[in-house]
Amino acid sequence: MSRTKVLLPSALAVAAALTGLTVSLFNSGQPSNASTQNAIGISTPDNASDYFVLQSQQEFFNTIKAGNAGEIFAKVGQAASEIKMASITDYNITGSDGNAIRVRFYDPGVQNKPAPLLVYLYGRAGPAINMDSSDPGLRILANSTGFMVATMDYRFAPFTTSVDDIVATVRWIHQKSGDLGIDSDRITLGGVSRGANLALSTALVLRGSDNIDEQNIVRVLYLLNGYYSPDLLENRSAKMFGNGTDPWFITPCDIETIFDQIHQNESDYSNPLAFPILAKDLAGLSPVYIVASGIDPLRDESVKLAIRLQENSQEYYLSIWPGVGHSAGSLVFTPVIPETQRYLDSMTAYLRGVLTENKEN
Repeated sequence: MSRTKVLLPSALAVAAALTGLTVSLFNSGQPSNASTQNAIGISTPDNASDYFVLQSQQEFFNTIKAGNAGEIFAKVGQAASEIKMASITDYNITGSDGNAIRVRFYDPGVQNKPAPLLVYLYGRAGPAINMDSSDPGLRILANSTGFMVATMDYRFAPFTTSVDDIVATVRWIHQKSGDLGIDSDRITLGGVSRGANLALSTALVLRGSDNIDEQNIVRVLYLLNGYYSPDLLENRSAKMFGNGTDPWFITPCDIETIFDQIHQNESDYSNPLAFPILAKDLAGLSPVYIVASGIDPLRDESVKLAIRLQENSQEYYLSIWPGVGHSAGSLVFTPVIPETQRYLDSMTAYLRGVLTENKEN
């Protein structure tokens, strides 16, 4: 099966038609020397207050500010409980250093198996965040796409522990795909925030494997609101939206705290497995679907990654989600920010185009 003809014009057209919202498309091909502002294809006001904010997002912020976060989580929990899965199955596997890794599969009722699989990495910014707390977003992803979804409790520990856990899990899934009802040729890898960083790092590890089968495990990458460089606090978006004026926006202090916990060696900050944008060559990856939320402090990280991929003639697609902040990429808050469902539908159209329409190419 060829892995070079993947990004379908038909799938992209469907994705754009579904949203009717601001998206920017970049194909592989000619490297671009355009500025970041021109590259993302949207206007970028100088003041954070001038940016469009979805009304539902603002109401979400207002509820949190008023000290009523419990209302948000109650609504999210109720919505998640109403999304029924055909099965949710946990496995315990052994990691590369003998550690136990819990892996979970969501089956929304896929009829035809072996089926495509979306491996999703939640943004683990601390030990309290795990796949149980991420359950609403995982149910939403499985229900919306109609695909099986898998995740795992990778360790929140110093680099490279998390990458090691994810690589081990992806290898295990590929090896056991037949028993799991998964099509080994249609495994995708993605995540949100730190999960996006780790998904791209894992793809680099697999690309560099001596095993040809491992080089081809990941059919497509989908990266939501991720960070990819060690100097992300210097980005314009970080300075504009990272001031903590709205709840649930990550701040420079949050980022520095996470980095101090994860990257305890100075050498980490020059390691492309910690910060994938530092890789000398980003070519040879599977097609990459990149999401950047319009009022996210990490927005410009996605733009920088898109520019690097274009410079390397690597196939990718960049989608801007206007009006929402960083947490939108987790999909957990879709019940209270319903417009994000349309954004998710756009991504689903792309993934379905790659995994289903183009299966024989």
